[in-house]
Amino acid sequence: MKFPSLFILSFFFLSHAISASSEQDMVVTLADTLYGEVHVDFITNKIRIRNDKNYQFITASQVRWIKKTDRHYCVAAFGVESRYFIFEVLSKGGKSLLYREGVKFNPYDDEAFPPFFVLEDRSAYSLATKKDVLSTFGQRQKKVKEFVKANGLSFESREDLSRIFDYYNDEEQADL
Repeated sequence: MKFPSLFILSFFFLSHAISASSEQDMVVTLADTLYGEVHVDFITNKIRIRNDKNYQFITASQVRWIKKTDRHYCVAAFGVESRYFIFEVLSKGGKSLLYREGVKFNPYDDEAFPPFFVLEDRSAYSLATKKDVLSTFGQRQKKVKEFVKANGLSFESREDLSRIFDYYNDEEQADL
C-alpha cells in the first residue's frame, strides 16, 4: 500500500510543478523559449527575464513573441531602417492588430504614428485612418463595414478595433 501513496504524492508534486511553469511569463526568441518573470521595456525595446535570481536581457530583434499573464506581445520591423519594435497584440489571427504608442518612421522624426498597426510577415504597417483599416480586409471590406455599422463600433477605439479584427479573423477561420 505504500507504493500507491508514494505514486499519488509524486503525481501531486509533478502536476503542481507543471501548472506553476504554465503560469510563468514566456518569451519565444529566434532560438529558444524562455520562462520566468518578464519585464518589457518599450523605451529601449528590450526584454528582461528573471528566473530565480538570474537575469537575462534580450533585444527586441532577437524575440518573436512574449506572453505575460493576460497580455501578448510580438516584435515587428517598422520604418525606413526596419527597426524592431515591441507591440502589444490586441487581436491575433490572419490579420493581427498591434498597438504601440510613440512609434516613429525614423529616429529623426518629430511626429509619432497613430498607435494601431497590422502585422504582416514580421513587419508592422500603420493604420492611420479608417480607410487604412478597411483596406487590410481586402475583399471582405463590405462585410466588415456592415459588422461595424450593425454593432455601432468605432475605428478609433482600442476595444472596438479589437472586436473588428476578431470578427474578421473568426470569419476568415470559418471559411477554411
